[in-house]
Amino acid sequence: MTVTSTPNQSPTVSLTAPANNATYTAPAAMTLTASAADSDGSVAKVEFFSGGTKLGEDTTSPYSYAWSGVGAGSYSLTARATDNLGATTTSAAVNVTVTNTTSTSFSVGDRVMVDVDPSLRVRDAADLDGTVLGTQAYQALGTVTAGPVSADGYTWWQIDYDADPDGWSIEGDGTNTWLIRATEAPPPPPTGLIVQ
Repeated sequence: MTVTSTPNQSPTVSLTAPANNATYTAPAAMTLTASAADSDGSVAKVEFFSGGTKLGEDTTSPYSYAWSGVGAGSYSLTARATDNLGATTTSAAVNVTVTNTTSTSFSVGDRVMVDVDPSLRVRDAADLDGTVLGTQAYQALGTVTAGPVSADGYTWWQIDYDADPDGWSIEGDGTNTWLIRATEAPPPPPTGLIVQ
């Protein structure tokens, strides 16, 4: 009796989003999605890569990975499927570009409010290497004194907060906004005082 073993077939995989040659604005947020199948077994996982850097993986269909806070640059994205016997296949690359832009959310002199709970970091410089001076709590108020500055994939504003510390804070991560324009009117002046 002759037993013939059938070679394991590698899975198939394609990156279905984002679209090839898509352009985003930093800090960008995008969802990578892939279609994968295995004709003689099952797909164990799909990994997502930017160049040689692994971004994440998904073990259940539909296969996807949410990528946020992406800085300016050009990226070559791929998906790699692994089947239940360890065979792998890498998809064709999808190229995307993330560009810097000057935020017009605020102007110098605008009143702003922290819109992230529980707090927003304040740094001594407009970059992630800047020293963290402290944090400002949710709904803390301040006045824009400089900016915007694009650095490390984020848009930064220098804020003179109503309470210390003052410094540079990030506007948002591309998905969520952490600083918003304050629209509330200032409190009325106290009564019964003589203004000199």
